[in-house]
Amino acid sequence: MEIINDRVCVTAGELDGIIGYETIKKLAQRGQAERAQRGCKDRASLFYVDSLPYKYRTEVHRRFPDLESRAESRPFTESVEPDGEAYAFYEGYTFANGSHLTPEKIEEYSNNAAVLNSFRRWLEVSNGMRSKTGHRKVRKGEFWAMAAKAVEKMADTFPNTLPSSERRLQEKFNDYERDGYVALISGKHGNSNAAKVETEAQKAAISALCAIPNGLSNAFVARQYNDVMKRTGGETITAGTVGRLRKENGLAIDAMRHGSSHFSNTRAMQVSRTRPTAAMLLWSLDGWDAELYYQKRNAKGVVTYNNRKVLEVVLDACCDYPIGYAIGDQEDSQLIAEALRNAANHTRELFGSRYMTCQIQSDHYALKTMTPYYSTVADKVTPARVRNAKSKPVERYFLDINERYCKTQQNWSGYGITAKKEHQPNTEYHNLVKKNFPDEEGVIRQIEEIIAVERASKLEEYMKFWELTPADRRLPLPDERFLLRFGRSSGHTNVLQGQGMCPRIGGVRRQYECFDISFRDKAYLRWDIRYDESDLSHVLAVSEDGKYRYMLEEKYLQPMALADRKEGDALQLERVRDYNRALTDHTSEMFLQISEHARPLISGMAAEALESPDAHNVLAKELLTDSRGQHKSRRAGERRRLAAAAADAEDIQPVAVPVVVENAPAGENRVNTFDLY
Repeated sequence: MEIINDRVCVTAGELDGIIGYETIKKLAQRGQAERAQRGCKDRASLFYVDSLPYKYRTEVHRRFPDLESRAESRPFTESVEPDGEAYAFYEGYTFANGSHLTPEKIEEYSNNAAVLNSFRRWLEVSNGMRSKTGHRKVRKGEFWAMAAKAVEKMADTFPNTLPSSERRLQEKFNDYERDGYVALISGKHGNSNAAKVETEAQKAAISALCAIPNGLSNAFVARQYNDVMKRTGGETITAGTVGRLRKENGLAIDAMRHGSSHFSNTRAMQVSRTRPTAAMLLWSLDGWDAELYYQKRNAKGVVTYNNRKVLEVVLDACCDYPIGYAIGDQEDSQLIAEALRNAANHTRELFGSRYMTCQIQSDHYALKTMTPYYSTVADKVTPARVRNAKSKPVERYFLDINERYCKTQQNWSGYGITAKKEHQPNTEYHNLVKKNFPDEEGVIRQIEEIIAVERASKLEEYMKFWELTPADRRLPLPDERFLLRFGRSSGHTNVLQGQGMCPRIGGVRRQYECFDISFRDKAYLRWDIRYDESDLSHVLAVSEDGKYRYMLEEKYLQPMALADRKEGDALQLERVRDYNRALTDHTSEMFLQISEHARPLISGMAAEALESPDAHNVLAKELLTDSRGQHKSRRAGERRRLAAAAADAEDIQPVAVPVVVENAPAGENRVNTFDLY
């Protein structure tokens, strides 16, 4: 519908349901209805409403009570076209605080721009040619009156928030013509047009109060701020204003309010990583206060029920398999070392021999002391960043076992101190059943059973991951290296004896031997024996100064009676005999080298000694009388005899000392001679 010649017209389609198209055509042919516009390809037929028969005219007004205003607004509505450029502008618009327009506002402002664009086109047409509305030029006052009415009607088909007042609509249009798209953005965004906190100093003062670690409420901060403003004549604020500023400056306020740990875990950027694709690629370790109470009696006889043990876990991150663990009273370097020792020994139980991990992840606790231990069981050591618990999978593992195992126990102590009170166990119930809490040994068994169940449930999966571990990533851990770092000391040093090294371990005297010939050369040293109680077949001997190390094996015991001999005895006996032969040859070679190098010097020393008249006169150094009690006369006579013997001697012959070699074949006497000089 529209207005032509100041008369309201409707289309045949709008009359549908009131009067049929064929009927209205016949009425027009008979002169009972007046046609305002004939229909063609691009336009519909229009009929004057006031020319219709009364019954039809009444029905049209009943269906369209605002018929005239609809007709006046129709040309504007049909001329509105979406403005893609305006939509792009508002979508990319950024305020000073970094915020953007909401999708609803983007659509609203884009529609407002499209409507104002249509008004601009209508004004251009009105100034240049006769308008369709009455075939005459429309005055500006009349135009804005029609436009204001059209704005209200457009809201149904083209939502907008333009003012419906003629004057305000014209002012908005003028602002839009002057400033462009930005003129349609309300100044109320961020309340910048009515801010009570204007200066940066005022904002900083409020932010500083919010950042106090005591956690001041918005209302308290507002009261403190208003007390100052009342004395200086400034604007007072409400708790809501404080809340808004707290959100706007939340990054800095949270950092000061909650500390660096909270900032790192909630505000700082987090790195997301995937799990290892195979076993023994990454170990993660940490300690945890096991959430299981046990009762303990102190020296004064008082029983306490709030005691807890510390569980140190070494976790293979591929499937959260607890490869090692240790239980103690507190987390210290000894407990961590015990967990690493358990991990290395468990790899031998699983894979047949000890293996290192490619990488170990720890925290910074006692890092300087523990680095040698970490380096023993890992190729690379990568401590987690300080105060970043999220980076260690073992932290999440503790939450898991607390939820799945500990929570079902009667002596469960609950979650950490930061947990909500409603999630913690019933304290009244604990006081009723506390005497049923296990003792120290009982709670240790509880924890050991948890680890045993964990290992059993994940063993099959873990072994599949081990099959995926590349050969070059399977790093063996030598026994010598393991015992040097993790071996327990017997507490006292030992010397090499004929039957070997005989340390006392666990109150039992044991015998160990080393088939390295150089070990016999250092029999003068004292040795510290390092051992692993889970396997005493081999120990490590370390010299007191730490310069020498030798792996020793437990001495093989041969039966005395031939009838008691069993398979393997002969092989072990021959092994000892071969060693002794090699030792004898080695010793002979040493004496030959000594003799060769010492011959010139010793020969000279012997000649000088024989030149002395008292060289072989024992009476010259010992007061030994004859049967008559004489000494001096005997001493003088002996000196004369030796001098004469020296004059007759032509040369000095070396003395050969025979050495019989043990274990020589029957019927043979193996003899080595060594020249003394």
